[in-house]
Amino acid sequence: MDDPESAARHNPAWPELKLKVIAEHPAVVFSETDHSYTIVCSSDLANGILERIQNFFKETAIREEFVAAATVGMTAVVNDYLKDEITALCSDFVACNVSVKKVIEDAQRGSGFVVRGTVHGLKNAVKRMQGLLTKVVERKKTIDRPGIAQYLQSTRGQQSVRTIEKNHDAYIGEITESDAGKPAAMTPAVSASVKLTVTVGKKFVTKIVVGDITEYKVDAIVNAANGLLDHSGGVAGAIVDKGMTTGTL
Repeated sequence: MDDPESAARHNPAWPELKLKVIAEHPAVVFSETDHSYTIVCSSDLANGILERIQNFFKETAIREEFVAAATVGMTAVVNDYLKDEITALCSDFVACNVSVKKVIEDAQRGSGFVVRGTVHGLKNAVKRMQGLLTKVVERKKTIDRPGIAQYLQSTRGQQSVRTIEKNHDAYIGEITESDAGKPAAMTPAVSASVKLTVTVGKKFVTKIVVGDITEYKVDAIVNAANGLLDHSGGVAGAIVDKGMTTGTL
């Protein structure tokens, strides 16, 4: 017997089966160890008794197969957003004791799902899980806007990432920034330099100034950002980052 069959002997149905066979055929003798069993009986009974025992193990021995996913992201999306379909799969094979467990970055197998169940339902349950994985598509996107990588790695950026994942049933993998792609460090001018002054009437003065606008003592800083009001990079991101650093936001 293999390990699943050996474990199945702890099922109450195993001693019941042996007692039933002996009651029907008193001359039959059973003996067993952890991984083997021996039946002593007349030759005309052997095939029938052996078939009953083999059927018992098919119906009760729990085996498992690993359904591999191409990436961690595919596993995460299926597990997080296709829960109803996984539940339905297990319900359809409940008589076969089918269960599904997520595996993330196993050292030997990688990422995917362990599907467990008896032999009658296991094969079809594995096919169903493979079908769920085909519903997931992975895409790569490179964003080279200045400051975007730093923003996405920040606490505020990670909150945005989690919101996007939830709203779009998606998984966003590790956000990295290569050394080659990093923007050049920007050093603000030591002091502001007024380049142009425009006076409108007696009340309004507009100045074009070179310097760090976050260092000015003003009532408000107005920035156009973008149509989505997304302060994730560029000047808008720099303003937000400075405010969070100094505690003014």
